[in-house]
Amino acid sequence: MLRMFAERLTHPPILPSQTAILIFAQPAVSDAGCKRFGGQPSGNRRVLDQLNQRVRQTAEDTKLPVLHSAELISHTGTFGEQLTGALQAAFTLGFEHVLVIGNDCPALSARNLIRAADQLKSTPVVLGPNRRGGVYLFGLSRDAFDSTSLTSLPWQTDQLSRSIVQLYSAGPIAMLPQLGDVNNRIDLRHYHSTSQTVASFITRLLTLGANKQIGAFGTRPARPVNTYVGGIDSLRAPPAPCATAIAA
Repeated sequence: MLRMFAERLTHPPILPSQTAILIFAQPAVSDAGCKRFGGQPSGNRRVLDQLNQRVRQTAEDTKLPVLHSAELISHTGTFGEQLTGALQAAFTLGFEHVLVIGNDCPALSARNLIRAADQLKSTPVVLGPNRRGGVYLFGLSRDAFDSTSLTSLPWQTDQLSRSIVQLYSAGPIAMLPQLGDVNNRIDLRHYHSTSQTVASFITRLLTLGANKQIGAFGTRPARPVNTYVGGIDSLRAPPAPCATAIAA
């Protein structure tokens, strides 16, 4: 498994970039058990498939290396342990900076990610706060990584963003614009009325959640993700239930 390889790695490979994007998300079939985007589990899965596809395409559009949490860790333990383990694996691969994102912020753009990556070159921490007190993006440099402190943060609560700011109060923190996230059908409807930039995408999600129509969203077909895995084949481990987003 890639996780085991990363732990044994003593000479990290030469990387195409010092910054990687880490998508911390699990397959739609696993996440559908706790997300309520449609009346039936199949509707939840269709919506989550589209959210996963969108975040993959967004990350790929930055041209930065893309990592996936399920290819780095076994997704067992607490949320904090899983996220910290994924970050540790990314740093062990040789990256100096890592941007962690989930799949629940439809308004997140490649421009947001590129801006965060640029800020992370000179600032050890970059934060993208959501409107619930959580975060939709968490950027961290290797020198600022401390597994014990990160594991104990109040992940998936409305105190997360504030707690991260307090943890890193001794140094500068770069802040991205506040964006909303989606966890249920009510959130989708709110997004539809407040975010014109993704209104057509949200309309598609509402449709997919409500009936049995199946199809890919977008003006272009989904492309394979340019995933960096250190030059070896990785094995996907079973994820833990509902450990998808880094937001509250």
